[in-house]
Amino acid sequence: MSGNPPRLSEEDIKKLAALPMPSFNERVEAYLLALADKTPALDDKVIFNEPALAATAYCRSGVELKVIVDYLEGENFLTINPLTIGAGVGQISPKGRMRAEELRSRRAASSQGFLAMWFSDEMESARREGLEVGIREAGYKPHRVDDEHHIDQIDDRIIADIRRSRFVVADLTGHRAGVYYEAGFARGLDKPVFYTCRDDQKDGIHFDIRQFNCIMWTEPAQLAKLLQDRIEAVIGLGPESVTAP
Repeated sequence: MSGNPPRLSEEDIKKLAALPMPSFNERVEAYLLALADKTPALDDKVIFNEPALAATAYCRSGVELKVIVDYLEGENFLTINPLTIGAGVGQISPKGRMRAEELRSRRAASSQGFLAMWFSDEMESARREGLEVGIREAGYKPHRVDDEHHIDQIDDRIIADIRRSRFVVADLTGHRAGVYYEAGFARGLDKPVFYTCRDDQKDGIHFDIRQFNCIMWTEPAQLAKLLQDRIEAVIGLGPESVTAP
């Protein structure tokens, strides 16, 4: 490796510590994809508890990693040498490689970020200069259901659009019931949900949502930057970015 290692400030460390933990499904998928990337040849072996691999699954201990490895083995995605100790040594099974290819294709195909928010004139600048900019700068395409023409029932269209999206951004300003519904539906699909709310309305956030790390904002430019950073930190730079690999 060339160059100097990055230096993290105390503020950087606080921001990293505050990031929400991905769902179990996301951690499993990220780990399987990392294994596939590390072992391009079909007969490549790998040590499952390598620190860099464990980090992709956000594992804080060997016990957490073993849960993920055991799950993948139980699904016949991994084969493990029974003579190895701990997380073990083994390889991805043909079924596991097919699953990794499916995940890559699915993620590459989905560059859409669904935007759930209060449809109000007072939110237009936040939408155009904040939420949509943050999603675009992170390399994804912002989508709001009223942006398209269709003849479906509105709930059907919302459900279909959330299903095809990579993630949902739910701005809680105005505390609209529809926004909470759309965020809950996305979470039920194990899709990442990024919560935002204008700072002067934070006291109205429903108590069920307060456990999540919500981005508080006061003006659109600040919202755009905070949202971009959060999306990139949790799911990575999207395929629409000019700097995406």
